[in-house]
Amino acid sequence: MIPKKDSQAKGGTEESRSIKFTDDEQAFRLLFEKHPIPMFIYEMESLAFLDINKAMLDMLGYSRDELGGMTLKDLMPVYEKNHPSEDLKKELHQLQHPGTWNVQLKGGSLSSVEVTSHTLMHNGRKGILALAQDAVKDKGQLAATEAELRALFASMRDVVLVIDRDGVYRKIAPTNPDLLFLPPQELLGKNLKDIFSIEQAEIFLAAIGQVLETQQSLRIEYSLMIKDRSLEFSASITPMDVDSTLWVARDVTERKKADAALRESEERYHTLFDRMMDGIYRSTHEGRFVDVNPAMVRMFGYSSKEEMLAVDIKKDLYFAPEERGSHILDTGQEEVEEYRMRRKDGSEIWVEDHGYYVHDEQGRPKYHEGMLRDITTRKQVEEILLKLRKAVDTSTEAVFMTDTRGVFTYVNPRFTALYGFTADEVVGKTTPRILKSGLVSEQEYVEFWKKITSKQEVKGETHNKAKDGRLIYIDRSATPILDDADHIIGYLSIQRDVTERKMAEDALRSAEANFRSIFENATVGIYQSTLDGRFLNVNKIMAQIFGYASPQEMLDGVTSIEKQYYVDPASRQKFTRLMIEQGYVHEFNSVNYRKDGSRFHIQESARAVKDERGNILYYEGFVSDITERKISEESLRESEARFRHMADTTPVMVWMSDKDGSSNYFNKTWLDFTGRTMEQELGTGWKQGIHPDDQDRCIEVFNNAFNERHEFKMEYRLRNANGEYHWLFDHGVPRFSVEGEFFGFIGSCMDISDFKQAEAELNRLNASLIIAHRELEQSLQHEQVLSRTDGLTGLYNYRHFFELASREFGASMRYQRPLSIIIFDTDHLKEVNDTLGHMAGDKMLITVAKTASEQVRSVDSLARYGGDEFVILLPQTNAQMAYAIAERIRVSVEALCIPTEKGPLSVTLSIGIAEMQADPADESVEQVVQRADKALYAAKQGGRNRSHIN
Repeated sequence: MIPKKDSQAKGGTEESRSIKFTDDEQAFRLLFEKHPIPMFIYEMESLAFLDINKAMLDMLGYSRDELGGMTLKDLMPVYEKNHPSEDLKKELHQLQHPGTWNVQLKGGSLSSVEVTSHTLMHNGRKGILALAQDAVKDKGQLAATEAELRALFASMRDVVLVIDRDGVYRKIAPTNPDLLFLPPQELLGKNLKDIFSIEQAEIFLAAIGQVLETQQSLRIEYSLMIKDRSLEFSASITPMDVDSTLWVARDVTERKKADAALRESEERYHTLFDRMMDGIYRSTHEGRFVDVNPAMVRMFGYSSKEEMLAVDIKKDLYFAPEERGSHILDTGQEEVEEYRMRRKDGSEIWVEDHGYYVHDEQGRPKYHEGMLRDITTRKQVEEILLKLRKAVDTSTEAVFMTDTRGVFTYVNPRFTALYGFTADEVVGKTTPRILKSGLVSEQEYVEFWKKITSKQEVKGETHNKAKDGRLIYIDRSATPILDDADHIIGYLSIQRDVTERKMAEDALRSAEANFRSIFENATVGIYQSTLDGRFLNVNKIMAQIFGYASPQEMLDGVTSIEKQYYVDPASRQKFTRLMIEQGYVHEFNSVNYRKDGSRFHIQESARAVKDERGNILYYEGFVSDITERKISEESLRESEARFRHMADTTPVMVWMSDKDGSSNYFNKTWLDFTGRTMEQELGTGWKQGIHPDDQDRCIEVFNNAFNERHEFKMEYRLRNANGEYHWLFDHGVPRFSVEGEFFGFIGSCMDISDFKQAEAELNRLNASLIIAHRELEQSLQHEQVLSRTDGLTGLYNYRHFFELASREFGASMRYQRPLSIIIFDTDHLKEVNDTLGHMAGDKMLITVAKTASEQVRSVDSLARYGGDEFVILLPQTNAQMAYAIAERIRVSVEALCIPTEKGPLSVTLSIGIAEMQADPADESVEQVVQRADKALYAAKQGGRNRSHIN
């Protein structure tokens, strides 16, 4: 606030009044020009700028000369388009309280500013003072500065002019136009010589020349005839720049009017003092208040001004007396400080202190005065922002922000780690320049910017490029950042590196393609079949082996594997028993029928595919026609010599053993690798070359394979002729005669050292992928359970039941399998709810659901249909079988005795049953459900507590 230094000027001498005039003028220039709050003055009718301080110039980005030819409409294009000029003037002049303006800066961008505009009255003339501040900054500072300038302009009685070196009127402040020789609009742009007599004009021009030459202020006095009145003026001419001067002229004819204006200024000062939103105080150096405004009293929680004037500042307003020390109090130098203080109730308040000392005529401190602003909320916000900044800095996601042009303004450490740039290398650069990979089309960039600039969030995956040129596949989200006026001020992007996941997905697709390729092009038969003996899928070779023209012909032709597939049904029974007991069969031999009825030998290896609960879903296996092998086994002994010759010439290491496990043959490739003779390797001699760390495991695998007489595969290290250990892949197969007599083993070895090195690297890369996949899978499983479960009973919900039922209905129609639906509800649930309450009703539904769940089979699906109705899907079940299950449920529920506050509660069920129809065929599972629902109502009409088949 401006100290009341001119309070003693009332009734003073002419000299004292002149001094006061100079003080007001200098105070105005100092406060207006150098104040940090942007301020400007504009003419009410034309909206032209009359004056503007440096802070406002800095905010807008214009120079004084550029703004000299502009009006307020030039800075408010939105208003100019949507409002007529007179409406705009009316709207602007009514802003007596803070409001938000969208001002266009020099660069073309819009800035949201908080503006307070006031009309000041001086001798019947209206002028407009406006104070502007960034809308996100503290509004208290704007209000304080506005009050100061308003009080200053209201108290001024001077004519303020800007006249250049040539004597041309450049600007006229709206202070006291009645003291002008002509109206302002007739003076602006005119020369002194056009207005005054030549003699008077020369006097003024000489004074202007002296001021500009010496760059020193000059005071002159002159008289003018204004509206038939002769007025005396005292003017101060001050250099503004090398070519312009500021004239501040005062009418010294009417001293009484000047004194009245001074009193009015004092009253306005006190009015603003009392109405300020910030606390204003005056205190002694020792710590006692001299004066405080109402805002100060409210800020510290006191009930009255008198109560606060009685406090001891050090003792009552600080948590510790020594905390009162400050730069202002210690040195007397003005400075803005932030510190904490204590309210009357003991709570903490953070304040921003704009303080200074007021001195007496001898320069001694009289008192300390200043303005306190409550910044507690800002401090709390800063603390929250600090925590958020720490969270972003430690985030595992790459985070960055840009301005509205896509220029980086912030990147977190994860971003720099991911892309290899330092923050200094990125901030200030545009995103395409840094991240553009060359793999994304320009149209995709256009669509991205089109969407995000329309205030929409953009999500998706794309390719970016790191500093070293690596291509990174990222999952990103980009969000516009909006200000309080809902304008975009920047963008925020969060990115996750999904390169490894994408590689895994590509690998999975490749593996699936490879599987499909193997399935279609394999040289052995491949199949998938149901437990009850129907093929689900067969490949081309499988169909050919059994004499069918195509896989589809075989799928359509074989309706019972046991009856049409096996010559001896006992073989099928043995196959099924092994699959149930151990989950697989290996090289299972059987005699089978072809399509034409001929018999042939096959050998198959198969496994049981199970769900997560261990239930067998289907069988899948490999089949080979071994008819010719069976015939050729008799001639196997005769080909032994030829085999040995071939083995010695193959590049693969081959070995053989007898039925006791003693090695009896090694081919030349083996001997060349080890550098040993046949005699050294025979028996168990070959084991000497096994790496010590692999010996126990290797010998155990050999012994188990020989004892069980089954094929084995293993890896171990073997010393070569140079004494180096190489990794070998050893594949051993038992040998049998045609009669099944065990002859021993034959095996082959391959040097896989290079592969092992590559495998180790692959395992390392896959480890992180497996962890990420497991986490994603767990999250998806959890979401799936929530989406398909009824919240009360824990059963499947209505939607998920129909998903299951639709799939099962399609399979049942396709394979002509029976399918039934059971619908049941509790009898008299409404009476239970009305007499015992809905909690008892819910408890009854939960108990019924649990009891019914215990009676259905694992292949059945029980769901809550809605209210007290439940529905059961029974695959491969006809109506009579379903009736037995329904009765089992009904009897179990009827036996229940549910305890309640009013005694035990019994429950009965009405049940409807319907079976899928083949003729006329049902078109959807909903038709079966509708028939079951009709059967339910028939059961109710028949007396309830019964089951009825539609």
